Amino acid sequence: GDSFVYFSSNSAYPIDTGCNDSTCGTCRVEVLAGAENMSPISDHEANTLKENNIPDNYRLGCMVGPTGDGVHVRIENVFGMEPAFSED
Repeated sequence: GDSFVYFSSNSAYPIDTGCNDSTCGTCRVEVLAGAENMSPISDHEANTLKENNIPDNYRLGCMVGPTGDGVHVRIENVFGMEPAFSED
């Protein structure tokens, strides 16, 4: 039931956020697989995604979390900082 932002905060790859009320969209994650195993989208989250012109295949990491297996997301670095890891 925890959000991606919450449980990533203690990992090597925390999701950056720019607000405390889920209105900025900086914690967006791209849903690659398992959307059916994620918490339902709220009206507030849907409005934030729309207002920030975020594509439909994204969710807010501060609002969504996995509810089952097979969930794969890609964390987007919207602050323009160097990634915390590399696939080299």
